[in-house]
Amino acid sequence: MNLKVLFSVLFVTLFLAISCEKQTLQTNSQIDAETLALVDDEVLADINFAELLDESDDGIFWGDIDFFSLKSAETVEGTCPAREVEKADGKVKVTLTFSGDDCGKSGVIIIEYLRGDAKIRNKKKSITYVDFTNKKGVTFNGTKIIIRGDDNYNITAELTITKQNEDGEAVKFERNYHRQIRWICGLKTRKNHDDNIKKITGKSEVVKYINDVEVKSYSREILRPLLIVKACALQIQAGSVKIEKGDGTELKIDYGKMPKEISCDADFDCDSEIEVTKDGETFKVTFDENGKRVKQNKED
Repeated sequence: MNLKVLFSVLFVTLFLAISCEKQTLQTNSQIDAETLALVDDEVLADINFAELLDESDDGIFWGDIDFFSLKSAETVEGTCPAREVEKADGKVKVTLTFSGDDCGKSGVIIIEYLRGDAKIRNKKKSITYVDFTNKKGVTFNGTKIIIRGDDNYNITAELTITKQNEDGEAVKFERNYHRQIRWICGLKTRKNHDDNIKKITGKSEVVKYINDVEVKSYSREILRPLLIVKACALQIQAGSVKIEKGDGTELKIDYGKMPKEISCDADFDCDSEIEVTKDGETFKVTFDENGKRVKQNKED
């Protein structure tokens, strides 16, 4: 085979490979509605999880000195949340009440110091949500048990999450999960959540209800650690998740590759596009800062 023919064959092969890739990587308008709904639910769940971490990342939870020194009298009327501290039988309980127009959230979070195994003393706490509703109108009930290390911690939780969808239906999720979180940036400046960067691994079991009728159940496993970057519009910036439905169908959500290096002093290069793989086909999906999927035009 002479060089001219060889180059022609290589060119055609490369052209076909690129064409196939373009056909495989499609826009979200070509994904079926059920898959898109599941992707919407799971991306929002990741964002909500990142936000719930903020509710317990400040000195009330992580700084034992701050935790024990809090007094109800320190709360200024009109601020959010209001704090109430109870000390009895060597235990401490802090109740945070979110209310008022200046708050943007509502409900109660109860943080308790737990005296358990001596090896984890001062490092094990529980967080209970009682009708806690965040700024997106998502309501949480249930309890998380958290065991903290130096810059790592484990969370085991049983939570019920409810919201109203755009059609007015009552959507409820029961999520039982175990996750491991590792601080990358922001540990020393916990009151400034915007500089937080963390990695997450773990597994979950999920049941979804609409108007109190079970519609699906599935398991979820983080294949590559999720990277939470609070300064980004889409807070999950890397990692991948595998979702396995009750009928054996698998779905993969890919947030992107983990950066080789992360500088805590530099602006993070944020991206709001993810990839969804189902039945061997990969689709692009874009989300806005509120965790809402950006719908593609038909010609895209």
